[in-house]
Amino acid sequence: LQSLQKVVTYDLSAAQKHKATILECLKENDLSIKKLALDVLYMITNEKNVEGICKEMLNYLLVSEPDFLQDLTLKICSVAEKYAPDRRWHIDTIIKVLTLAGNHVRDESIHSLLHLISATKELQSYAVHKLFFSLRENINQDGLAMVGLWCMGEFGETLISGKASAPDNTPIDVSQTEVVDVAEKVLNRFGASESVKEYCLSGLLKLYPKYPQCRQKIRDLIDSQTTSPSLEVQQRACEYLQLLDADWDKMRASILETIPVYQAVDQAHTSKPVGDPTILEVPPKGSSLARKDGPSTFNPTAAQDDDLDLLGMGDDTPVSNTSTSSNSTGNQDFLGGGGNSEPKQESNVDIKNLYGQTSQNTGGASMGMGGGDLLGGINFGGSNNMMGGNMGGGDLLGDMGFGSSPSNNQSQDVLKITALDDGNINIVFNCTKDSADTASITTVFVNKTNTDLTNLVFQVAVLKHCKLTMNPVTSSTIPANSNGAVT
Repeated sequence: LQSLQKVVTYDLSAAQKHKATILECLKENDLSIKKLALDVLYMITNEKNVEGICKEMLNYLLVSEPDFLQDLTLKICSVAEKYAPDRRWHIDTIIKVLTLAGNHVRDESIHSLLHLISATKELQSYAVHKLFFSLRENINQDGLAMVGLWCMGEFGETLISGKASAPDNTPIDVSQTEVVDVAEKVLNRFGASESVKEYCLSGLLKLYPKYPQCRQKIRDLIDSQTTSPSLEVQQRACEYLQLLDADWDKMRASILETIPVYQAVDQAHTSKPVGDPTILEVPPKGSSLARKDGPSTFNPTAAQDDDLDLLGMGDDTPVSNTSTSSNSTGNQDFLGGGGNSEPKQESNVDIKNLYGQTSQNTGGASMGMGGGDLLGGINFGGSNNMMGGNMGGGDLLGDMGFGSSPSNNQSQDVLKITALDDGNINIVFNCTKDSADTASITTVFVNKTNTDLTNLVFQVAVLKHCKLTMNPVTSSTIPANSNGAVT
């Protein structure tokens, strides 16, 4: 690595040939080696390879220890800002980082994203929708909370305008109450930092003239912080509460108008194209966001591009039983709907591009015989782990068609996900929701080649807030010519 560091200054292309080796070094246990590998990776990044390298680094956010996360998030944010092909990709990438490791992102990276969104009017609606859905499922990430609440306060009218639509032209309906409810959850979250509460109070104040239906609730939320043990939070709440008095009615609109764009930042971003402002992330049919009679819990992390083909496989194959239950009582839903979504019909979903990026290996579930990108990029929440779930916790398979848990006398719906189908091997995940916080995933392996596949190893990684119970595979050998399946 030290030799490569020196080579970069003389021959960048020669060092770039060793990208795979450098990435492997990020898996080392030695922290000094990982930091050195990260430095070399940063040095070999340019406009041509930034997307691929950023995706690889995003994968490590799920498995890295806290001591390494701050350096990793800083490098991702730095290369994204420096080499982003367009502004939408830049916004998508930083939101992924905030969704997966928002507690480790530095303030300067947060402020840079806020300036970028503020300076790019064409992407403000896109960004605020994405941040809203992401924050609703990841309220424990402070960085995401600060960015999301700021944008909701500044551009909250675009959330409820009804102008945003899915690719099939179905309107994305978000109510005033849903937006304020998210702010309330962040404000009342146990352990929320002072900075998050300050951003939340400012966001609520900005929403006051925009959301007339929720003015009393906004006033009550601000009033609840007038007795905060934090002097800064308490003072801010008291001052904001005074601004809501009738004496300020004539001046309030001008005081709370949208913050103007910082000219220096605006000029820095005009050199890059805007990118496609179309919102591709939509909740599946039957999810709570699509319904108007219940709270919306559409998950950002599984939203972008709504492309859920994990490894690609047939419908008739058997499967391995993997039970995953959440130890957290948080309101996060790894793939969306949570307990409010209605049961869906059995369907095949594509997960290769879970968040609107090209497929790439992620640190989610790994298999001895390799193949396939388990999670691709992330658009409404950052690179995610299929088995591990979101950094927030909660319902691992909420938006995959399992709403509330089926009753004992009711048959469970099975969601079949084709994980891999390359002509040689088929892998299918059969998913069922056992209870509000427990899901079962049965995995099936079918070998289409003429030779038996031996030494099968199937591994699953989950985050600390999840509890995994995994049954062994029925056999370490997958018979040839589709002559039987291993589960």
